Amino acid sequence: MTELPKTQHIVELLLRLSLLVLIGVVCFFILQPFLIVLFWSGIFAISLFPVYEWIQIKMKWKNAFSAVMVSGIVFILFFIPCYLFIGLVMEELHLVKDLMSDGKVHLPMPESSLKSWPIVGNRLFELWTNIAQDMPGFIEKYSGGIEKVASFILKLTLDLTLGVLFLFGSIILSGVFLNYHLPIVNASRKFMIKLAPVEADSILSIISKTILKVIKGVLGVAVIQTILMSICLVVLGIPGAGIWSMIILVSAVLQVGVLPACIPLVLYLIASGDSVTGAVVGICALVVGILEHVLKPLLLGGKSSDIPTMVVFIGVLGGFIAFGFLGLFVGAIIFSIMYQLFVTWIHADEKNDLTNELPPTV
Repeated sequence: MTELPKTQHIVELLLRLSLLVLIGVVCFFILQPFLIVLFWSGIFAISLFPVYEWIQIKMKWKNAFSAVMVSGIVFILFFIPCYLFIGLVMEELHLVKDLMSDGKVHLPMPESSLKSWPIVGNRLFELWTNIAQDMPGFIEKYSGGIEKVASFILKLTLDLTLGVLFLFGSIILSGVFLNYHLPIVNASRKFMIKLAPVEADSILSIISKTILKVIKGVLGVAVIQTILMSICLVVLGIPGAGIWSMIILVSAVLQVGVLPACIPLVLYLIASGDSVTGAVVGICALVVGILEHVLKPLLLGGKSSDIPTMVVFIGVLGGFIAFGFLGLFVGAIIFSIMYQLFVTWIHADEKNDLTNELPPTV
């Protein structure tokens, strides 16, 4: 007689769980277009909260006005360089497209000193000379590969433009999060207590600290380096400065560095006869690259980041493949958080073992 009620209870439980999963999946698909914006809004809110709190204490302003001021200032600071950067890239892409369609693409003849380069000098000089003498023929011969490269750059530029729009939306929404930070923090804590009752506070602390470390020590440094190198390239009048800046940004976020991204440009300038400009670009890249070791401790309050470079590299690369240009930043943050939580979980057992081994105090 008791078998039927137990079976009925199990069936009802499965039906409830199935309905709950179905509702969760539907909600996920509804929120999916806004997940990146919501995620970045939370990132900005956590990163800007110290500034928001400082303004409240110093100025004695209300929550809403302080939030509007902080998000408004950040919006302006991001808008100006993003507008100039995207405008520069789009202008260069249109110029290259027009030149290729008219057959007016020009490549300068290489310097004879290129032959003296070890291993690849002679072959590179011959290839470069052939391309410079018959650019239309080269474009026609390798049109398929050129189209693939051009479409990739165009897709990356469109992703960048869309990412910037999401970024501005996230900055605006982060002001709302700052204004309602107390109920949001309380709700997050209650949710985390449901998942991990004992470690809820420590997990939230690890997440917030890791976000600040990645924003300041990785993304912040990469953006500052890119801005400095972009100014250098624009001042020197380097062709395609916007596209090179985009390459430098990706390289800096990947933790590869600014100098490796600039080496092809420096070699091209030297080989084409503009050795002075190439040397200046190389020196600027070297100085900006070394500046990373000054900026990181400065932005992290004199501390070095305990997040391995390989973790950031995998997160950035995986995020870019999965989510496009914005994934460069999203992947680094999410993977770094997972790494820090994993390390904390692993070492928690070691601390417990050490505590159990301690002799009793008298």
